[in-house]
Amino acid sequence: MHGAPPQACYSPRPEACPLVMNPGSSPRAFFLAFLVASSPLFPISSPAESVKDREGAVRRDRAAMENDKRWIYNHYRQGLAEAKQLGKPALVVLRCVPCLACAGIDASVLNDPGLSPLLDQFVCVRVINANDLDLSLFQVDFDLSFSAVFFNGDGTVYGRYGSWVH
Repeated sequence: MHGAPPQACYSPRPEACPLVMNPGSSPRAFFLAFLVASSPLFPISSPAESVKDREGAVRRDRAAMENDKRWIYNHYRQGLAEAKQLGKPALVVLRCVPCLACAGIDASVLNDPGLSPLLDQFVCVRVINANDLDLSLFQVDFDLSFSAVFFNGDGTVYGRYGSWVH
């Protein structure tokens, strides 16, 4: 079929992984993953820089995003349930709100009208608090540096992208 699954796919079933990891199987999803994960395409600052008022940044983010029509805020389980119900893949973005580098990526993705049709193909979830994450699903650096994880509604991981190494 598609051969051995790529390293970033942790499903025991290779057929569960081709959506994002195999560019030929879904150009839209691959393109979206590429844009989200390719931080040099977006204006960013050095990885360690953060806003001075961390609590204020988190509160502003919540106020701006909690009632957004596209993004489910901080409830990945709700996102997976909706993805399953709608028959769409889920895009779960792990976001470090105080990080200026993440803010640059975030602003580019949230404000780019060209990405809207691509994002509409997913149930989009924004996670800024990792306290409730199932760590077997979210095998990332856990400091919430910008990461994106693509799921089937049943919880099968299609692919993981992004994050950084200090």
